[in-house]
Amino acid sequence: MDGGYPITEKQNLLIPLPDGTHLAANLITPDAAGPVPAIVVYQPYLKDLHGRGTILEWQQHFARRGYACLTVDIRGTGASDGIMAPPFSPTEREDAMAMLGWIAAQPWCDGTTGMWGISYSGSTALAAASLRPSSLKAIIPMHGTANEWWGFHRPHGCRPGWWTEASWGPMMVLLSLLPPLSRDPERRWARVWRDRLDELQPLPFVWHTTPFDRYMSWCTDASSVEAALYAVSGWHDYYPQATLDYFNAARGPRRVLIGGWKHEFPDIAVRGAIDHRSEMDRWWDRWLRGVENGIDREPEICLFRQGEEVWRYEDTWPPTRSQMHSFYADGAGRLATTPPEESGQFEQRVDPAVGLHLLPWDPQGPVIPMPYDRSEDDHRCLTFETEPLTEDLEIIGSPEAVVSLSADEPDFPLHVALCEVAPNGRSTLVCQGWARAAHLAGEALRPGEVYELLVPLYATSSRIAQGQCLRLVIAGADFPLLWPARRNPTLSVRYGRERGTLLRLPIAPPGRGETPAPPFLRPNRSPTPETERGHNRILRDLTGETATFDQKFTQRHALADGSVLRMVEHSLSTVDRSRPEDTVLKARLEAHLDRATDSVRVQVQSIQTWDSFHIEASIALAGKPFYRRSWDLGLDSV
Repeated sequence: MDGGYPITEKQNLLIPLPDGTHLAANLITPDAAGPVPAIVVYQPYLKDLHGRGTILEWQQHFARRGYACLTVDIRGTGASDGIMAPPFSPTEREDAMAMLGWIAAQPWCDGTTGMWGISYSGSTALAAASLRPSSLKAIIPMHGTANEWWGFHRPHGCRPGWWTEASWGPMMVLLSLLPPLSRDPERRWARVWRDRLDELQPLPFVWHTTPFDRYMSWCTDASSVEAALYAVSGWHDYYPQATLDYFNAARGPRRVLIGGWKHEFPDIAVRGAIDHRSEMDRWWDRWLRGVENGIDREPEICLFRQGEEVWRYEDTWPPTRSQMHSFYADGAGRLATTPPEESGQFEQRVDPAVGLHLLPWDPQGPVIPMPYDRSEDDHRCLTFETEPLTEDLEIIGSPEAVVSLSADEPDFPLHVALCEVAPNGRSTLVCQGWARAAHLAGEALRPGEVYELLVPLYATSSRIAQGQCLRLVIAGADFPLLWPARRNPTLSVRYGRERGTLLRLPIAPPGRGETPAPPFLRPNRSPTPETERGHNRILRDLTGETATFDQKFTQRHALADGSVLRMVEHSLSTVDRSRPEDTVLKARLEAHLDRATDSVRVQVQSIQTWDSFHIEASIALAGKPFYRRSWDLGLDSV
């Protein structure tokens, strides 16, 4: 429930930084409330977007309950000055430190601040807290991580594919080309826009040109976080394991919530939705206002148990009641609890199009409904399967696979999935993991050399019903999420008592340690953003050799001045099963900003091959050409 305060909204409050740059913020204050705690979202996604279901809705809710709420454009984005620093670099967190100090000193703030956000702004909240600003008392990061480089820009060492390179990256270029969406009479907006266009470099080029060691050195030290932490993620997001890891490392009051979701707000999740805003209300009230509401005396760990579709508390992570059990691959394609007596190997040439049917399980995949049958991809991979279970099995913890293999190519993305298989053959993802094979081996793989590669799978909490089977899936590709190897490797996966392939599962004994259910409220679902789904489809040529993931969608955002911003994104991710070196990712994006007095049209096109990345952009004002530029980057092989 919203509180009783009427609210006042102010656009483009300018926050000074030590170097003379100003961050632009939208401020919402509760009328007649006096100095109150401030809640901050620090993001690069244009604070002035007012479409339904956006951050604005949440900030208005908190303001009505008596908090000052600010949504702040990161340096070089939206209406803020300057040029955007590399994502998650020290500059971002140092700017946040100065920003919070300024906010805490304002007359409408009582000196206490909190931060929250989803995805990018979840990670910036965590990063800012690691510097221990004196005013920052509580944070609620959703779907964030302490290491975006390893988790997103270079996923576990692999070269990223569609989502990073043909969707999010080009979209960030599009947003950087738009003028600030709120116009001030002094025309500061025009200066900010002009300066940005003069210095613009495409953000997607940053993670291709920043040295690996430098980016890794920027990861957040979660052990320095002392602010009260409420960490949120989902079992099918990018970051369930990362979330549990930084939760364990944090030193202050803490709580973690992992749902059955993908990369989405818990209130509107398809699976296991809860009224998460009421949880946030309790967290803010306890740690920003000192209200003794009992949330700090509840168990710290709240998990959604897949299979049963229920919520449960746990005592620790990983739970003390679960222990690792090994399941061994054998020559009959089975998973057994004892190692096989005989040794041997299975050979399979990698199909680089494997992964297209996993898209509903991908964190950012636009096809939302779950559970989803992924057996078509399973059957084009190497699989090992248990006999039907004779009793229910609870898996809770972080599984891992040891894949013993040799290959005739020096590197490739290694993808491992754990699935439950119904008697009718339906395959449902439990959890998955992937890593660059050469990274796991510590060297480029040598032909004929056998490597035992340890692949961590994302954490999970799942109950597998009696009669189901467990399936271990091993693939040398996961397209379009990851870029495939330049040439299709042939994998020789070994089984046997010595140096064989196995799966380690954290299993809780039956009938022990049943945990209570958290008393979450039913979701008060927020309207979803005004998104018209265009299409999400898989296209194949007549031979079946070429496969394309074709995605198109539009978004419509109403702005505070009555203007409308409409954005269209269309991407094509194509792989040739015989010639993966011909893989290509294409994107075309448009933004139409229609105002009463004029219009702005922005276009971005990108094309990425194995060796090159080309981006071109244009802007038209009132139908006349205003700006045109292109950029090219040579890419090294991964």
